[in-house]
Amino acid sequence: MPDLVSKKTGGKVLMVSSLDENHPSDNIIDGNDASYWMSTGLYPQEILFELSEASHVSNVKIFSTNIKSVRVESCAEDKPVNFKVIAEGELEELQGRVQSKELSC
Repeated sequence: MPDLVSKKTGGKVLMVSSLDENHPSDNIIDGNDASYWMSTGLYPQEILFELSEASHVSNVKIFSTNIKSVRVESCAEDKPVNFKVIAEGELEELQGRVQSKELSC
């Protein structure tokens, strides 16, 4: 299945709740393992993506550091207003090493 949120396939980051200008939000979807987004605010953090095409999301794979829990919400409307939770999960604390988590939706 293609990565519908990646920049390469036409995905977009519409909004992040905070950012460090040296590590911008587009780094989340650029496909480069050496780049990353860094938040600067308090928890919780939010990222709003637009997929490259309308799609049923069956799973979400996350690579991160220092995340305790994650919730994935979806909106099928043209304007991102009404969301529903499609997946939630806890991530193992790895002392700053990269975490990997796949969530079924």
